[in-house]
Amino acid sequence: MNLTVIPTPDPALPNGDTLTPGAGQTLDAGSGFSSYVWNTGETAQAITPAADGWYKVTVTSTNNCQAPIQCTF
Repeated sequence: MNLTVIPTPDPALPNGDTLTPGAGQTLDAGSGFSSYVWNTGETAQAITPAADGWYKVTVTSTNNCQAPIQCTF
């Protein structure tokens, strides 16, 4: 039996303490994933939120592994 371990995707969003509410900052989940789904319904790698709040992105790797990450600002 051969076992191949595929690491979980590791998306990156800025920490809440580096975000400035209302500053039009871009949230970028990082490149190299096959798909992105934000809690806003957007499917781009990066978004610029229109309002302060809670944002979550789930990324899918090319191996079909998923990982969610969230931030608040």
